[in-house]
Amino acid sequence: MQARLAEVSLGQGFQPGAFTNSWKFVGSAVDNPMGVEWFAMLMGLGFVLSFGYWSTDLLVMQRAMAAESMGAARRTSLVAAVPKMFFPFLVIFPGMIAIALTEGHGWPAHASPIRAQLVMQEKGLTAGKIPDSNQTMKSKAILATALWLVTGSALIASPLMGTWKLDESKSQLDPAMGKNTTVIYAKKDGKVKITVDGVDAKGKPTHNEWVGKFDGKDYAVTGDQSFDMRSYKQVNDRTLSMTLKKEGKIVGSGLVTVSQDGKTRTVQLDAMTPKGKKSHLVAVYSKS
Repeated sequence: MQARLAEVSLGQGFQPGAFTNSWKFVGSAVDNPMGVEWFAMLMGLGFVLSFGYWSTDLLVMQRAMAAESMGAARRTSLVAAVPKMFFPFLVIFPGMIAIALTEGHGWPAHASPIRAQLVMQEKGLTAGKIPDSNQTMKSKAILATALWLVTGSALIASPLMGTWKLDESKSQLDPAMGKNTTVIYAKKDGKVKITVDGVDAKGKPTHNEWVGKFDGKDYAVTGDQSFDMRSYKQVNDRTLSMTLKKEGKIVGSGLVTVSQDGKTRTVQLDAMTPKGKKSHLVAVYSKS
């Protein structure tokens, strides 16, 4: 293939290795098929695009910020970079093969991918029919719909979503704090609604609701006399940290963790009792 690409390079007025050397012919934009010089390559691809991706890409940033440790956060970029090492083989190498094959078949070296694939089919290097434009659009629409459905299913299948029932035999409760017997997590208008039912220290029924996002910001709680604001922050896909406030003051904090099998939810809470005493409780819930 290298020899064939050398012929193509000479045919287009370039040096023999123009298609197979990354840096040798970037001294001038007219010496390589890409039409770029070394400065554009270094600053455009090596700095602007790479810096923009690794430093401002929200997916990479969110992965790093949600990491369980500083070491894991530092490894985020390295882990994300590994799959990208295969893209030159998946994209550039087949393109080089296509150029080598299409040259000499009456088409210019920049022949379209469809024409290149036709020649590759003739030589037995690929299989299948070339779809027409309508089929291509239909395929894209089907793919987009499938991705949308998968994304929606992932949201619905979040381990926190669902109804949780208190398992008192496994819990360590404080009678002075009452107990939440049923907790329901549900999606609502792009947010999460948490509905809590239980009893207070005197055995009277209690009910409160919270609607918000797991972004660490305070959202109002309705129906609870102990606190009026609650915030959650996503630690990882199975753990939330929470803060409880009353009239702007922090009155409690804790962690909510879902087991690996998704069947158990554990709440560890440090808070103040109605009489102003510190309390620590562990409430274990089973998914119903």
